[in-house]
Amino acid sequence: MIEVNYFLYVVGTAPKTGSFRVGDCGVGKTSFGTGILDAPHGTMYVVPSEYVHKMSKTTNPGAETIKFYILKYYDLE
Repeated sequence: MIEVNYFLYVVGTAPKTGSFRVGDCGVGKTSFGTGILDAPHGTMYVVPSEYVHKMSKTTNPGAETIKFYILKYYDLE
């Protein structure tokens, strides 16, 4: 069984022709393990889904809730 974790992706560099700007971010689910990962145009912060569920007291948190708890997990808030 694949473990599903939550991630926060923060754009660090953006192509001049793209629609993304440095500092933009988004959340989602991934099978990557917990940790901070370098990505092609930014940084991906991955946390265990159990952590987000426990802290938010819901199994279906919204995007802002996921972002908040990921930043809290890495003490970046």
